[in-house]
Amino acid sequence: MGDGRSEAIATFEYRQRWSDREYFPGVVPLRGMGLSFLDAANRIKSLTTVNSSYSYNGQTVPYSYQITQTSTDRIWSVSPLVRVGVVLFPQSLFSLRLDAVYVSYANTAKGLGQTFDLGLSGLMVEELLQIRL
Repeated sequence: MGDGRSEAIATFEYRQRWSDREYFPGVVPLRGMGLSFLDAANRIKSLTTVNSSYSYNGQTVPYSYQITQTSTDRIWSVSPLVRVGVVLFPQSLFSLRLDAVYVSYANTAKGLGQTFDLGLSGLMVEELLQIRL
């Protein structure tokens, strides 16, 4: 089991042609909705320091040691995905796509007798350079 994270996305996109209008030549806006699937590994590590003492020949001797516990689990989380973007110069040899994508993943990790909310949500900005062959 690796420690990495992977994501798979399935979207439906609608591309509106603005290239017929004179005020936005070479720009194709797009918007889409879909689902995003996240595969994540949660690792919870606990470090406990134990302090104690013992008596030897009438003297008290203090000592301490540490106990390390690790709990690892793997989760799959599904999030709704909303995407808005533009494609610049879609008919040329090189085109540029800029997207803003919103996702929100639920991630509750349980380990070592506790529950942790490790949810992730936010806005991603994606850029893509496309070359036509």
